[in-house]
Amino acid sequence: MSQAQQSVLLIYDGDCPLCDSFAKMIKIRESVGHFEMINARQPHPVLDEINAKKLDLDQGVVVKYNNHFYHGPDAMHILGLMSSDHDWFNCFNALLFRSKIISRLFYPLFKYVRNGLLWWNGVPKIKNLGGSHESG
Repeated sequence: MSQAQQSVLLIYDGDCPLCDSFAKMIKIRESVGHFEMINARQPHPVLDEINAKKLDLDQGVVVKYNNHFYHGPDAMHILGLMSSDHDWFNCFNALLFRSKIISRLFYPLFKYVRNGLLWWNGVPKIKNLGGSHESG
């Protein structure tokens, strides 16, 4: 991998059916770099960086790209900008999240659905920053 081709890390909740499906379906343009999906519920060195930056994984997914961290709607926005036109899902994702405004409007809905699915399935929140985050 050349200097220009960086890794794109997507850190998501692997126990959330919505998040897991999204992570498995998303494709980015090859020109952006190597794409790696990381389940936030499994040990990984990038989680230490996320915790040090106080990014709450119960409040949003994280994308690490070019040593920058994008959280929640900003993460979805950067993924929307990188999305390929591989299939209908990725075209829709690009259309929806390429706009920063639309990302900010729709992201709370996805977070609400995630929390409902976790509750329905009896799965606890990640709580990577410790404590209780009932608003997320």
